[in-house]
Amino acid sequence: MELPVLLITQGVLLPEAKIKVPIRSKNNLAMLDRFILNRSVAKTLILVAYRTETEKKVYDIGTIAMIEQVTCFTSSTYTQYTLHIVGVSRAKIIDYALPVSRVKQIYSTGDVSEEKEKELYAVVSEFERSLNREESMTLSNALRHMIPERHVDEVVDVVASFLPRVGYEKQLEFLATVDVPTRVDAVIEWCTKHLESHPPRPTRAVSPVGIALPGGGVKGLGKGMRRQQESQNPLEKLAAKLEAANLPEDVKERVFEDLNRVKSSGGHGQETSMLTTYLEFVADLPWSTMTNDDVDIKKARVLLDDSHEGMENVKKRVLEYMAVRSLRDDGSGKVMAGPILCFSGPPGVGKTSVAKAIAQSLGRKFERISLGGIRDEADIRGHRRTYIGAMPGRLLQAIRRSKTRNPVILLDEVDKLFAGVHGSPSAALLEVLDPEQNGAFMDHYLNLPFDLSQVIFIATANDLSTIDGPLKDRLEIIEMSGYSTPEKLRIAERHVIPSQLETHGVCPDYIRLPDDGLQHLVTGYTREAGVRQLARQIASLCRHAALSIAEAMNGTKDADAMPDLSLPIVYDREKIDDVLGPATFGDRSSDMVERLKSGFRPGMVFGLAWTPYGGELMLIEGVAATTMSDNGKGKIVMTGKLGDVLKESVGVARSWINANAERLGVDSLLNKDVHVHLPAGAVGKDGPSAGCALVTALFSLVSRQLVRSDTALTGEVSLTGLVLPVGGIKEKILGAHRAGIKRILLPEANRADANAIEESIKSDLELHFVRDLDEVLLKMMTPSSFVLSKL
Repeated sequence: MELPVLLITQGVLLPEAKIKVPIRSKNNLAMLDRFILNRSVAKTLILVAYRTETEKKVYDIGTIAMIEQVTCFTSSTYTQYTLHIVGVSRAKIIDYALPVSRVKQIYSTGDVSEEKEKELYAVVSEFERSLNREESMTLSNALRHMIPERHVDEVVDVVASFLPRVGYEKQLEFLATVDVPTRVDAVIEWCTKHLESHPPRPTRAVSPVGIALPGGGVKGLGKGMRRQQESQNPLEKLAAKLEAANLPEDVKERVFEDLNRVKSSGGHGQETSMLTTYLEFVADLPWSTMTNDDVDIKKARVLLDDSHEGMENVKKRVLEYMAVRSLRDDGSGKVMAGPILCFSGPPGVGKTSVAKAIAQSLGRKFERISLGGIRDEADIRGHRRTYIGAMPGRLLQAIRRSKTRNPVILLDEVDKLFAGVHGSPSAALLEVLDPEQNGAFMDHYLNLPFDLSQVIFIATANDLSTIDGPLKDRLEIIEMSGYSTPEKLRIAERHVIPSQLETHGVCPDYIRLPDDGLQHLVTGYTREAGVRQLARQIASLCRHAALSIAEAMNGTKDADAMPDLSLPIVYDREKIDDVLGPATFGDRSSDMVERLKSGFRPGMVFGLAWTPYGGELMLIEGVAATTMSDNGKGKIVMTGKLGDVLKESVGVARSWINANAERLGVDSLLNKDVHVHLPAGAVGKDGPSAGCALVTALFSLVSRQLVRSDTALTGEVSLTGLVLPVGGIKEKILGAHRAGIKRILLPEANRADANAIEESIKSDLELHFVRDLDEVLLKMMTPSSFVLSKL
């Protein structure tokens, strides 16, 4: 026969014995994925092969084994599978290969005399009494049916598997021995040696094995010990847990049917382990346990204000959400489902912390489920129990961890769900997030209706464009924009610096970060929408301070014994540069904007781009290959990893220039080869919002006039020259402000979006709103009577 191979290098599985094998090697993981996971229970035979320690080669005798169970432990960093297998028979490996080998089953030979059999059982009884209670009961259950039926070959194999301190090579020799009398002598010898150092316990008058010995009575449990064993019966404990779980009536009937199947099998059925694990999970679920909401709007407002700077619109919507829940609460603990909030914004702006603040304000348990990169529907809805290694979905696992039926569950990175060969996780979330359906949510593993209507689901996302339409329709999007420089300064002073000082064990009196130093740190070393990079830079300063203080203390805890160190350590601009190196942005590195301003050429313009990480300044360059002559063919080359929509915007800009060339008094591009390039060529770029910038670049190219280098713009264009609205206005304005741009052109239709910018930012900027491309060119080109007279 041909069987999939499980190769192990420690321990030997004997027939009738059971072991647990953690799966770690690549070959074993590949075999598990190909032949075991998501397969039916009937296909569970494998070959256990062994690699010898001395010769480092595969032993020619293996064990045919049956898989009883596959357990899977998942953490945030790794996944560990463990196989629970039981030996079936010895096997001769005829043709070893991975992942499948050809084997032949080996049968035992030889008869054992009655005297030798009695000697074996007597030694086994003594050996059993030398074991601890758990091992003793396990060995007793394994031998209970073998000894009365006089299956000596099976008895010696099971006992040998319990013997400690038997070398790996001796175990392999025992596995290869088909003569039963030889195996009996080996087991008697090993048991005798074991009893010399581990004598039977003298306090136990009778053996707890309960084995009927041939030719001699029954060593069984006394009445008191039997009652104690019954009182500690795991099935009885499980039944009590299920009774205490307060299951719904329809659920209770089906669950206890499964429990009766386990009881009727006597604990030895093929499905016993799987059903027991399943029933334990059912008993652990909080079917009726709920947390009462303690909504205090004033407390929630203070909590949000203390933990989050700015974001007034977001905090207002969160407070409205909690106020509605408090007014609809009738005191029963059950509140009708509200909208599913989805916080959308760049990384590091506080989406997860706002969700935690909601849970804290309501007094509910908080659980986070990371959805990034999930491609399997079973991660949401669980696996069917017919599969080996079946597990419940992440939702029910989170609810079991919370021990309450109404926690706050954060669905983190919902925009990074992907459809795979095993279904679409985003489609599976449709039922979860629909208040009309999730009152009887069916997890494939549980296969029982579970009420999710009282769970508060909150989602987070970076890029809304990647969320499936039906799923997005179930979410109420709350956009969280990036922070401005003043907001970052306040966040650093009130939150980041105290947190990092505590994390690094630095006393606040030992370090001082003046205003000019903090301003330099924010503007010179970070250019992000959130504050994570800022926190890393402050952490670097704290580590520098911790090292200086530790060296000055020289092993003593007395803070006064630091004559070589002046406290507090002041991190001004010069000190920050010494610790962190030259500024990445700012003056020390001659910021990109400042460098380009002095070297602006015709065809260059600053555009504005939206990214999932915040707004950014985008340079657009246009070069006419035939500037000196008109021998081109009107071709256009586009580079910079541009998407289809952006390429179409280049075509629209080129067509508008050609159509209006005579009116503008410039040359047409029909006989010029043009190359349009957007630097940062490794980063993909797409979208229609660069239309205005592309028209400006091409006009500058053909008119040989410079674009204003202090200005950036955004907006989609039509063939007739209209400037159309675009998205991400707030992020783009903040990105331009971080880059040092002071003058911005926006579509007139986006005036309301610009009004959402705080006054401290708008006071530093000069915002212009335009309706058509004529206005764009008038405001973007450097002063020239030639251009002004033509428009």
